[in-house]
Amino acid sequence: MKIYFDGGSWCYGSELLNRDESRFSKIVCNKLGAEEYNISQPGGSNAMMERHLLVDHKNIKEFDLVIIQMVYPDRNEYYDRYKKKFEANANFGGRTSLVTPREKIMVFDKPEAIDLTKKAWLDYYKYIYEDEYGLAYEEMHATAIKSYCKCNNVPLILGTMKKKKRFQSCKTKYDLYFNDPDNRVPRASNNHPNEEGHAIHAQMILNYIDGLSL
Repeated sequence: MKIYFDGGSWCYGSELLNRDESRFSKIVCNKLGAEEYNISQPGGSNAMMERHLLVDHKNIKEFDLVIIQMVYPDRNEYYDRYKKKFEANANFGGRTSLVTPREKIMVFDKPEAIDLTKKAWLDYYKYIYEDEYGLAYEEMHATAIKSYCKCNNVPLILGTMKKKKRFQSCKTKYDLYFNDPDNRVPRASNNHPNEEGHAIHAQMILNYIDGLSL
């Protein structure tokens, strides 16, 4: 059995002392005797997860199960022409810049000293981005992921980092809510789940798998 995992920093295992052994993907695979394949990235976006699945993994049928932990819809990515690779735009502003209300985004006194790519993303969130856009694209990414797995006959567990009460107008239906305030897990200093939190999330996934016919 081989399980495909993708997501952001929670799925990656940020702040864990021994990420490769303590994150929930490893715990789940150890319990099921499965091979772990985890390509999550800190700051990752839903666009990244769709691209990983539909563009980078033409051989998705080699997996017995896909588990994806989608993130906040305001995240995105871009292709860095100098590094020749995709980059998460969260890397520019830090985690607070992309989730802070627009009127509180930092105003620079010396715009000529700003990295132009960073400035472009900050201006995008300040002047262009709206939640309606994020919600529409979240639904598009989720629908594409679900459809791709379904047409390849690979079971999918689609979860989210987003709180149930945030963005109430979102039409996307998730199997698991990892950041549910009614079931808050223990956190590390920078708010990522700690070892105990990952163990709880692993059990959440295992409980859900018990209800699937794999």
